[in-house]
Amino acid sequence: MSTLRKNLTDTLNELQSLMMANITDEQRETLRKRIRILFAQLDEVLVQDLSDSSDDFNQALAALQNSAQAAEDAKNDIDKVASVINKTADAIGKLEKVLKMGIKIVA
Repeated sequence: MSTLRKNLTDTLNELQSLMMANITDEQRETLRKRIRILFAQLDEVLVQDLSDSSDDFNQALAALQNSAQAAEDAKNDIDKVASVINKTADAIGKLEKVLKMGIKIVA
């Protein structure tokens, strides 16, 4: 699933870059947790045989793209970091529907 893999990688790269911005310690820790989960999901994408024709798959792709774009935007406007955190949690949830790893975001 190169498209899912590429979008996951793009999102991770943008989030890593955002970690270097002037954000609060709490935001940095929350992003760090989200990044760890996305890395675990990336590992799973690499080993699973996924169907790219499902609605869940397409929703996960769109959510990853939204998260990456929000992270890129937040580098120029730190007030948007909360949106990045929420969009990343949404992407993780949508990926979970595709991967079925048992991951839930509670905070």
